[in-house]
Amino acid sequence: MYEGLIVFEDMRNYMESRRMTLSELAEASGLDAPRLARIRSGETLPTAGTVARICAALGCPVSAICELRGIEYRDEYKYKYKDREFVPPEDALGLPSYQPLRDFVYEFYKEREDKKTLSDLFDTIPKDEVPERLRGKAPRQYAGGKRIPGLVPRVRADIKADRSVSMRVVYKICRKLRCSVDYVLTYR
Repeated sequence: MYEGLIVFEDMRNYMESRRMTLSELAEASGLDAPRLARIRSGETLPTAGTVARICAALGCPVSAICELRGIEYRDEYKYKYKDREFVPPEDALGLPSYQPLRDFVYEFYKEREDKKTLSDLFDTIPKDEVPERLRGKAPRQYAGGKRIPGLVPRVRADIKADRSVSMRVVYKICRKLRCSVDYVLTYR
């Protein structure tokens, strides 16, 4: 479903601009070179933790190596580092952090009457947004009710605790908020 929507083609260009080989990146990130090659070529989809380790080794924001396609971004949330320089955290361990997402949700809703939290945004989705292929599988859960679960409690807990989640989840959040990946994921 996400094939071709989460792309790491820019990883090669960023490595070349840093004059870093795949084996040097593997050593710096603690990942093996064949795995990095599969990620770069699109053969495999990494977790957010793996992306954080790669970005920490390169000293770049996530959007420098990861492109999310098929999202209609809000103009003001397309490029987080367009008007300012990205400053990588000192002594970064390459652990994922969703603090930008928490900050984004807070700023986005702070002046609105309908105060929402991260859980409010992703707890449920409208019935008409349920993919057609799911509606017939579990009628009580998908077709019978008005709403279905968006992000399961375990994933919400992982985000809250800054644990690694699938890049599919990151994509889903970016699509829902219509923002770039830098508003959701960084590293510490």
